[in-house]
Amino acid sequence: MKVPVKLDIGPLMATLLPDSPGWYRISSGIAHSAAWVLRDALAGTSGPDLALTPDLMEVASAAQTAISASALIIQRHATYYGHDPEPRMQRSSQRRAILDVLMREQAINQMTNPAPLIPAGP
Repeated sequence: MKVPVKLDIGPLMATLLPDSPGWYRISSGIAHSAAWVLRDALAGTSGPDLALTPDLMEVASAAQTAISASALIIQRHATYYGHDPEPRMQRSSQRRAILDVLMREQAINQMTNPAPLIPAGP
């Protein structure tokens, strides 16, 4: 037996994780090894000297999405088992707010020094 399934995750993610708009597209690009997402992860020349240089803003954005996802899981489980999710949801919100401040500071640093992660050389 075959059952046609059309699962459109993008709108579902926008509904479930409204604090992380658009991150499904990027995380999907990573999961499916899309060149437009992965090409910025490499630094250096081709050959054995390739090095990954994660952008701190991208790492922080991934952390923001993970915090949103964990808050969603906490909210759903707490509600299902009859507990008040608000104290834990509030902690997730505080974590996101702290990370947001740090990301803003990093953005300012990157604007004043556009290449802070490029090594000085051998």
